[in-house]
Amino acid sequence: MKNSKKKPEKSRFPFVWLMAALILFAAVASIVIKASPRFGYQKKYTEYVEKACIDHGLDENLVYAVIRTESHFTSDAISRTGAVGLMQLMPSTAEWIAWRRGMDYDREMLFDPEYNIDNGCWLLKYLIDYYGGNLEYALAAYNAGFGNVDSWLASDEYFDGKELDIPFPETADYVKKTLKAYEKYKYSK
Repeated sequence: MKNSKKKPEKSRFPFVWLMAALILFAAVASIVIKASPRFGYQKKYTEYVEKACIDHGLDENLVYAVIRTESHFTSDAISRTGAVGLMQLMPSTAEWIAWRRGMDYDREMLFDPEYNIDNGCWLLKYLIDYYGGNLEYALAAYNAGFGNVDSWLASDEYFDGKELDIPFPETADYVKKTLKAYEKYKYSK
């Protein structure tokens, strides 16, 4: 006579729930990483960036790197120093840009992504041209002003003829972060 006791069947219930939880976690993490400005190297406001880059002769990857470093793609960002919008333009600088370009100036327009990107790109191109194509100097000037960068370049204390030692830690960090982001954008899809 055979033993009529069956082996109890192992429940697959915990395994199924565990797999479902892992799949759900991966899906949520993927959405958060793609949507969060602090993760990844996303590209937002592409229509404005593309147009401004064509108009001003800039590499889109550089502009995305500046926007990412400046505001993390937050169009209503205001820094503690008063810089405004996606590309963090100081109102006084934006007023100067408008004057140079023969445009009307309205501080509230700095919150408009298209206006902010166009004027930020104009300034970035101006600074790149001003510093003979040197991105390090142009980015330092974008952050600290070209008056500061000009004085550093004229000083034996900060410039040895080849290397610029940026004395403002925030600006030095800004340049490093932006150039790193630029490299990431160049090699990402």
